[in-house]
Amino acid sequence: MSAPRRPKAERGWRPGVLTWAASLFVGSLFAGTAPATAHLGHDVVRAERYLKIEVSPAGARFVVSLTLGPAEMRTILERADGDSDGTVTSIEADAYMAAWAEGLRTDLPVTIDGEAVTLEWGEAYFDPLGAVRLVSGAVELVALHPLDGGEHTIVLGDDMRLESIERTDVRLTAEPPVELLAAGPGAEPSADSAFVESFYFGNDPRIAPAAVSLRVKVPGWTRLERRSFVAAAIAAVLLALVAWWRVFRRRPKSPSH
Repeated sequence: MSAPRRPKAERGWRPGVLTWAASLFVGSLFAGTAPATAHLGHDVVRAERYLKIEVSPAGARFVVSLTLGPAEMRTILERADGDSDGTVTSIEADAYMAAWAEGLRTDLPVTIDGEAVTLEWGEAYFDPLGAVRLVSGAVELVALHPLDGGEHTIVLGDDMRLESIERTDVRLTAEPPVELLAAGPGAEPSADSAFVESFYFGNDPRIAPAAVSLRVKVPGWTRLERRSFVAAAIAAVLLALVAWWRVFRRRPKSPSH
């Protein structure tokens, strides 16, 4: 089998196709994502997954993609072929991907600073479209969540089935001026794993991490600072209004004629 195609992250996305059902793993293939990058140097027999968290001043960007072998991609094409005419259109792919986006909310739970966050997965990529056939392919979804300034710990849980995923590649990174403080497998990366930005693991659930995480420092106001500023601004306006009202009431009234 030839080398897997690069999903959207590397080649530009086909907007639309919003998620592919939890049924993605038809029988044995439901979970995951495959490398959205070209760092795979071997053929994919079943499926390979790629997980990425990248923090920039715009927020935390999450990527989940799957690179699929011919048999698995044909299964997905069959499932996406809603009218069973042997051809998958962009509309059918959109509908199929939408189901996966819903499933990712529980399969890849996210917490930020200990609080559960619901991501809106989108920017879907489904390739190839067209005839249902044996062909290598890829699917991918992306989510962006805004962050206030200050330090944040981001944890991506992994409740996907690993049996059909031959390998998972993980990339945890930050774009300057955001500072990456720690990253690695597990819900709380220690100082020892402060620079484990890229790693991979196989499909043995006994040794695969239950989560991956990173800690970052984002420039700008923290949530508390922002709220304090807003509260102070409101208080200043109220005080100004009260002072103006008092002055207005004390002004002598002009005599009537």
